[in-house]
Order: sequence, then C-alpha cells, then structure tokens
Amino acid sequence: MRTAAAQCLIFHLLHQPQRLTCLSQRIFEANMNKRDILKLLTAEPFVPFRIRLADGKTYDIRHPELLWVFSTRLEIARPAEHWEQSRELEDSEFVGLLHVVRTEPLTQSARS
Repeated sequence: MRTAAAQCLIFHLLHQPQRLTCLSQRIFEANMNKRDILKLLTAEPFVPFRIRLADGKTYDIRHPELLWVFSTRLEIARPAEHWEQSRELEDSEFVGLLHVVRTEPLTQSARS
C-alpha cells in the first residue's frame, strides 16, 4: 500500500515533473506541521484552532479529542450535534499532512 506522499510523488513524476522541487519542500514542511499540530493539541490550556489545506478547505479543531495525528496524516473527527454531553462522533476524515498549509487560532467570533 502506498502512502499519500508516495502517490503524490508518483503523480508529479508522471504529470508535472517541474513541480518536484516544490513538492519536496512541501514534504519537509509537512514534518514541521506535524510537530506544530502536536504542540497545539497538548498546549495547556488548549486553544481551539483551524487547519487550512492547500485547496482552501478548513477544519476547526475545538477540542483536542477531535484530532488524531499520525506519521503522514491527520484524522479529523466531526462531532455529533450534542457532543459535549454524549461524546458521540458523526464521522471522521483523513487528511494527508502534505496538504496542510498552516494552522491558525480560532477567533472568539469563529468559536461560537
């Protein structure tokens, strides 16, 4: 089974070889993002944050239990409507660390 990074590398080798320099830089940045995300998750007190992907999609992480960090990807859980009482999850989605552009703290207005 190929990792997301390997699949991305193969795609660029075949279809866009001129982008390989950019891709190798993004692979390095992904490792940095992993450490940064782990720091955000373990911060005391926890501060809710947003993950922004290269395609513009965002994920708001309002609680550290809603995000799991793996070596090459994140699993982001979407809580059910009454999550605070039940801790029930609606579903989850995997996101390759390669696609994470940045994280940013959620503003007070975005938290509500």
